[in-house]
Amino acid sequence: NFNLNLTPEAQLRLLMDPRTDDYITLYGSSHLKCTYYNKGSFKMYGTYHLDRGTYKLTLQDVIHKDFQFRQGGTIVFGGNPFDASLDLQAVYTVPSVSLNDLSARSTFSNTNVRVNCLMNLGGKAGAPRVTFDFDIPNVNEDELRMVRSLISTDEERNLQVIYLLGIGRFYTYDYT
Repeated sequence: NFNLNLTPEAQLRLLMDPRTDDYITLYGSSHLKCTYYNKGSFKMYGTYHLDRGTYKLTLQDVIHKDFQFRQGGTIVFGGNPFDASLDLQAVYTVPSVSLNDLSARSTFSNTNVRVNCLMNLGGKAGAPRVTFDFDIPNVNEDELRMVRSLISTDEERNLQVIYLLGIGRFYTYDYT
């Protein structure tokens, strides 16, 4: 039996993909109760509260980015560590992106803006659910609504985030 009091100085490192050497490094706090029986299994109980962290991500052996985890995420352990519930969000910022790449028919007042690529990790630790989104913090509400109307499905958001990470710009749709 272990009772662990983790502080933000303690590093938690998880190897996500041994082939690409992708890993997550987390710093946070928690009181975890862990049990191990040599003829049984390892169990963990408690909630890990994220303070900060990094996800070294590789996509298709071409895109290599360091996402920074946002404070406030949680990992809830209720027994088997692979069944832990994830609620984490990480961000990678592309500093200058043209909104006019989204559509030849649209003209935006801010031609180059900062775009935050968001990676949401949910589901279970043994089979995490990863979704992508983006945030454009320095545009007005009308322009943000226009962008969201042009990119309205999960598939379109994933495509745009991949383009933002790989090329540093939005993908231009051919509406003809």
